[in-house]
Amino acid sequence: MKLMSFVIIEREDRFLLVKETSKKFKGLWFFTGGELQKGESFEDAALRETREELKCEITLSRIAHIRITNRIFDQNITIIYAGALKEDPPPKKADKNVLVSKWFNYEETLKLEMREHGHGIIEAYRNGAVPLPDIILNDKENNIHSLILKNKDHSYTRHH
Repeated sequence: MKLMSFVIIEREDRFLLVKETSKKFKGLWFFTGGELQKGESFEDAALRETREELKCEITLSRIAHIRITNRIFDQNITIIYAGALKEDPPPKKADKNVLVSKWFNYEETLKLEMREHGHGIIEAYRNGAVPLPDIILNDKENNIHSLILKNKDHSYTRHH
């Protein structure tokens, strides 16, 4: 099982995203974060990953998104927090796992190549969706993915 923690950092209607260097996600934009270390909490991992990748300190305000992936040989739990910088914006490149970090407004994020569900997570965050564990269910060929989010008005939005 893989446990992951990320942070949506928003400031003045702009999102701070990182362009990744990992083999699987090279060149894709996403939120700062990564895997938990042994014995580490989701919150501590989010703070540590932000320090490592962006060389800055943040505060976490709430859980913005929870994702549970449950496949036969692959189980993951990902928690994405809403966070804020404690200091001035970080440098554009701070860590070997990050090609560059950059601020984007919402319209600009729509044009980016992002990791899976990145656009849907930003949209849900902007619309004030309440975190609801979304379970990714796959058909036999592993090509049907559903992301279900609970909105402020208690309605549900389904993303594919």
